Amino acid sequence: MKLVRATPKHPQEEIYGPTVIAIDPQDAIILRREFSDKQGKPFKVWSVDVVEKVEDIQTIRDQTMKNVPKNASSRLQTEEIDYNVELSDAIFAPDHLKR
Repeated sequence: MKLVRATPKHPQEEIYGPTVIAIDPQDAIILRREFSDKQGKPFKVWSVDVVEKVEDIQTIRDQTMKNVPKNASSRLQTEEIDYNVELSDAIFAPDHLKR
């Protein structure tokens, strides 16, 4: 696991302080990110719980975001995914995205 510390260039304009990112060097996928508040205290932790290969692509299937001060968390599970699907440009038109 490779750890990378990221510090905002303009901290006064950001909602988070420094973050620590854990990267799996073999698959080049981020597996964990620890967010600090502006004072450097632990704030949120995003982690990957399940990764599997889908259509030959490493895919995050289960992930969690924990709010450290509130001791609360949210979990996102991806049950179905298709890659290389053709999409019409029309779905990205401003009028379509406004809804």
